[in-house]
Amino acid sequence: MSEFCRWLKEEGVPVEDIIYRGFLGKEEMYLKYTRRLKTDENIKKLGEYLEEQNPREAFRAAHTLKGVVENFGWRPLVPSVYSLVEKLRGYSEVGGKTVEEVFAPQEEIWGLYQQLQQEIEDIIQHIEI
Repeated sequence: MSEFCRWLKEEGVPVEDIIYRGFLGKEEMYLKYTRRLKTDENIKKLGEYLEEQNPREAFRAAHTLKGVVENFGWRPLVPSVYSLVEKLRGYSEVGGKTVEEVFAPQEEIWGLYQQLQQEIEDIIQHIEI
């Protein structure tokens, strides 16, 4: 088992189950796709959309990151993405909030974004090249 996977396991990620179910049981495949996070633009795009107060695109970027977190089993390591997605979901047809209402808790949204950046950076620092 790689150092990265050992670290994930110590952090409470059921890494063997994730690899078995989502990556054909191949740790190298899991690591290959994990390494792509280093060049992923979604966290940057999310920040840009938040700055522009573009809730639809911010929601899409956050939801994409949530999918990454789920697919790689990092839920214990990235709790902020779930809160951020729900805050931005309020703009959708179901939520019915205006742009102003979605971004009213500006400090809270930016705090969640900064926390998400840090959580993702922590993971990236552990990824082996």
